[in-house]
Amino acid sequence: MICLQPRYELMAKNLETTHRGYLQAEWDRIKGQPGTPRFQVMMTKGTGIGPGKQCSFTACSKPVAEHKGKVCGACRVVIYCSEACQKEMWWEHKNSCAASKRDGELVPGYQAVVEQFPWTKAYDMDDDFHTELILVQHGLLSMDREQVGYWAKGVRGNEQMGTVDALRAPWRVLSEEEGWRLPKDHIPSLVRLHEPDAVCPTFPPTFGESWTSYYEWRGLPIDSIAALLLHWPLAVNACLKELGFVSVAEERRKLTVFYLGARDEITFIPIFGELALLFPNNLVYTSPTRCGAGPVRVFLDSKSEYYRPSRNTSEHPDALVALNAGLGSFRSWMPVIVLAAEFSIPFAVTDYSESCAVQLRLDVME
Repeated sequence: MICLQPRYELMAKNLETTHRGYLQAEWDRIKGQPGTPRFQVMMTKGTGIGPGKQCSFTACSKPVAEHKGKVCGACRVVIYCSEACQKEMWWEHKNSCAASKRDGELVPGYQAVVEQFPWTKAYDMDDDFHTELILVQHGLLSMDREQVGYWAKGVRGNEQMGTVDALRAPWRVLSEEEGWRLPKDHIPSLVRLHEPDAVCPTFPPTFGESWTSYYEWRGLPIDSIAALLLHWPLAVNACLKELGFVSVAEERRKLTVFYLGARDEITFIPIFGELALLFPNNLVYTSPTRCGAGPVRVFLDSKSEYYRPSRNTSEHPDALVALNAGLGSFRSWMPVIVLAAEFSIPFAVTDYSESCAVQLRLDVME
């Protein structure tokens, strides 16, 4: 095993001191201001996690100060540090410019989702939303899982799994309180649902397509920040519904889902137990009988770094799911896409933007 402890400790130190300290100071500055105040961003050199815009020219990537970059006049989304970089990048950007414009048109809808909550004073001067500022407000911005539980940043990925702290997490089982680190009534508890006097969510699941509706169904106060992690199992739920898997089947059945490209998710695997409430008749956590008595079992595949669908159809899952996949950024997705299509394996993804799909189509045509 390659020892990467010094680099990891440097990243942790930068996060714990420079980055967190700056965000804490910014939060202290704006928290008493009315409306939705904007905070100043700062690039944190050497951590790879600091907020801030970068030049979109891949050969440059220099930081771009607020309101001082060159924005593409067509899509109004992509930004460059100079006119020279904008010209150099046009040969590539022209393929995804229209998709980037559509991405920009979706932003008001995303902001409406965020504004369902009272704790979202986390916008910078360019109207970008930063979850790190919310974590700072609650004392949860750290790379130490022993300190902040499920919220730990950076304890993931191949290189950091070579560290002592990464190997300690997530394999030490945390209680719900240790994992969530939130007030008791702000935790979407699965354990307490088994208590005799517990009020279970209605079965079958009944909630609309909004966080306020889901929080009401789940019995959470709207000022809980649990949504910052609950969006992972809820995104899986949305993907499975998109593929035609409904939450309530006539008969209990086994549903095997291969979840691909997991990185951040490694640190909060228990949160996916939420799927036992969303797919109680299909899917170690078992929901109470009143909630459908559905079990969810999670297994980690350590056979290979990348998944390749087998030509033995008996080994195929019922569905493939990948969240924040980066299909257009990582060519390792290509065999998965091609073989899933060849063997008709249902495959649903979420991605960072529509322009990612443009790059994917270009790669497929090649």
